[in-house]
Amino acid sequence: MNRRDIRYGIQSFGFKKELTEDLEGTLRAAKENGYDVFEPLLTLKKTQGDELKGFVAQDTFEEAVRVCREIGMDIMSAHVAIGLEDAPEAVVALMKKANAMTGVSRFVIGGQVNTKAEALKWSDYLNRILDAGLRDFGTLLYHNHGNEFHVIPEEEREGDEYYVMDAIIAGVPEMMLEPDFGWAWFGGAAYEDMKKYYEKIELVHLKDFYPPVKPGAFEPTVPECFSPIGEGLAWLDEPLRDLELMPNFAGLIIPDQDFDERIGMAEAGRISLANVKKALGF
Repeated sequence: MNRRDIRYGIQSFGFKKELTEDLEGTLRAAKENGYDVFEPLLTLKKTQGDELKGFVAQDTFEEAVRVCREIGMDIMSAHVAIGLEDAPEAVVALMKKANAMTGVSRFVIGGQVNTKAEALKWSDYLNRILDAGLRDFGTLLYHNHGNEFHVIPEEEREGDEYYVMDAIIAGVPEMMLEPDFGWAWFGGAAYEDMKKYYEKIELVHLKDFYPPVKPGAFEPTVPECFSPIGEGLAWLDEPLRDLELMPNFAGLIIPDQDFDERIGMAEAGRISLANVKKALGF
């Protein structure tokens, strides 16, 4: 695709405080700063209550959809915050409602899976979601954290498996990917290994970390760890250089910073977008 057609989005989890304090103002400011896509992290809750709006309940989603329509901001994908205890039928009903409201058809789930045994459980669960009706109106994508780049012990590997990520993908062959390249870096993946996922990538998330974070250490992250994209240590040039090698890339990049307590998420988002565009050659 033409790089000038690439679109840029914000993810609700990173803007949890801002969306809670002023949802409409936050989305309008993001639009003015050059972001034209909003990616919500949906929950099964019908009402937001006291929960921060990084996790988007159904009433908050309705408000966000209204604002996005008014300002010309699209919703091209939706994360769904669920766990193995959630009924697949309820999850699919939530997805179907979002699809009816906005036309969104890419639904993203991330499990923070650490071992092959956990990968097998998640794969079974994700297949149950597909079987519960998601195939009728949407596509399932997986979003990794650092956890999925634990190395599978050699005696547990099958075929070309190396990372836990490989076992998840093998278990759900039709699933596509929304990789977070920053979390993969954090997990200690070798960039050369990321290329085997290129064919499945539809959307790209980027994340970045200030030193002294070290890849593969799996140390607990705190808000102070997260830097604007391009200001830290994680990959940026590598995935953006190779976009043309991802045949199913749908043209959406999300600079997905979880926190910024130094300069605030609005300013961090402005810096992130400038650095992403520079890396793209603009």
